[in-house]
Amino acid sequence: MEAWPSSWLAFARSWGLNPIIVLAISVMSRKANAAARRHKARYEYLFSRADGAQLSEITRLVERGAIKPLVDKVFPLEQVRDALAYSESGRATGKVVIRVA
Repeated sequence: MEAWPSSWLAFARSWGLNPIIVLAISVMSRKANAAARRHKARYEYLFSRADGAQLSEITRLVERGAIKPLVDKVFPLEQVRDALAYSESGRATGKVVIRVA
């Protein structure tokens, strides 16, 4: 079995996760990681807490272009049921966003 990337270990330590949970997450994400390797891309996870300083840093990274969120489709709040149905259909290739006025 492939060793966990150091980012997984850092994640597990910082959140105090049981190693069994980390193993389960890594097994569930094998398909995404394999697809990234096939396309010579890097696949990483971004975990954040509701922390103002951290959210400010993420905003700065997005604005600078260091992080490029992949948005598949944007729905207005009135179509939240359609957005959930679309997300659950498995057709989404990125984030499904619900726009709030």
